[in-house]
Amino acid sequence: DPELMKWSAMPVPVWLRWMAVVVAFGCGLLWVWAVSHLGQNLTDTVITREQASLVTTGPYRKVRHPFYTSAFVGMLSGGLIMANWFVVLVGSIACFAFLIPRTRIEEQKLIERFGDDYRELMQRTGRFFPRIGKQ
Repeated sequence: DPELMKWSAMPVPVWLRWMAVVVAFGCGLLWVWAVSHLGQNLTDTVITREQASLVTTGPYRKVRHPFYTSAFVGMLSGGLIMANWFVVLVGSIACFAFLIPRTRIEEQKLIERFGDDYRELMQRTGRFFPRIGKQ
């Protein structure tokens, strides 16, 4: 029911809503790309499988957590598409509350499993977005 969330509607120009549709579609493609490069390394927990390999291909060449980036940016895009400040605000807070602690734990597990190889990856890639000016 569109009337249910009318209280949190915000004015978003039509062009920006369509841009958010394009970004959301790109997030879906990034998610598929990230999952395809993770392969058997994908788990539903922060535990690293014993037979896991360090993935540094595809989007993982530049970003350590493109899977999460696609979810977060996709959620923001959804809020813009819906023109709803409440979805943007609560979605952002929920994502940060989930992703920041989860990635810290996940990265600690990856350091335990891959040691200096993962530390080197951390030095040259961004956590959620590519580092500007880093090779």
